[in-house]
Amino acid sequence: MIFYLSWISDPDLRKIGFLPGWLTNWTDAQENATIRTGVPFLFLGVILGMKGIYINANLKWWSIALALLMLIVLIAEFGQSLLPFRNNDVKDILWGVAGSFAGLLPSYLYLRLKKHYK
Repeated sequence: MIFYLSWISDPDLRKIGFLPGWLTNWTDAQENATIRTGVPFLFLGVILGMKGIYINANLKWWSIALALLMLIVLIAEFGQSLLPFRNNDVKDILWGVAGSFAGLLPSYLYLRLKKHYK
């Protein structure tokens, strides 16, 4: 879904039709043009974080999870540079990484606290 939304020819998400209006109103507002990149990565981070809790992941796993999310951000942004009417932006990369980190962090901290108080 991230690649699809990143690589559609028109960044105006209102035109794709399957996202709710309240969401496209927010994503298509000029002031949210870069921060919107972080939102799906926040959710991906939360999902991966829950997996990390489930498998009782170690620090290496968390590092790989963050690196994987960062790689997805980079691939999505690189793909935009190949499309007409789209451009990549360093701020999009930073927001994607921030969203990934923010999504992973609560699960990581929960697991650390759980291990500490055992």
